[in-house]
Amino acid sequence: MKHISKETGLPEASLASWFKAGSIAPEKYWTRIGQFLRSKGLEYSSERVIELYTLQRREFGFLVDCEECGTEFLRWAKTKIVCNSLSCQRALSERRKMEKKTGTGRYRKIDFSVARKSQCPDHSIDHSYIDDKMKEFLSKGGKIEKLESPEIGALRIIEDEMMKAGF
Repeated sequence: MKHISKETGLPEASLASWFKAGSIAPEKYWTRIGQFLRSKGLEYSSERVIELYTLQRREFGFLVDCEECGTEFLRWAKTKIVCNSLSCQRALSERRKMEKKTGTGRYRKIDFSVARKSQCPDHSIDHSYIDDKMKEFLSKGGKIEKLESPEIGALRIIEDEMMKAGF
């Protein structure tokens, strides 16, 4: 790597990352890489190196066709589907606006009770069922007890403290 770095004038770390990871070198270095290969006696012209890197970009999915006009463009973000021309950008935004538009009303009424009962039949308990079970419990001798609320005790304590203070 040091030898290649000295001859091309490119940073050694960059060269190592391109060759080891198999990533694509930036476009501005393609001619230097072609010149280096020619100086070593290989039959690679700068045009051939540019062609090979372009093929590699297509293979990796960086060079794609615009969905609106069909021209080939360089895309770095995977979500980009149109080129940078204003007409393509406008057409894409109009298409997305049309996809977002819904029906006539903004709100619609949904009956969640039907969906809930169909999804989970165990939760289809109604009030008559609860009343029957309560009557059955009481007929077997069960008692319903009312527990004291803890808030009442706290309110009494506060009330007593206020009375002591003279309020």
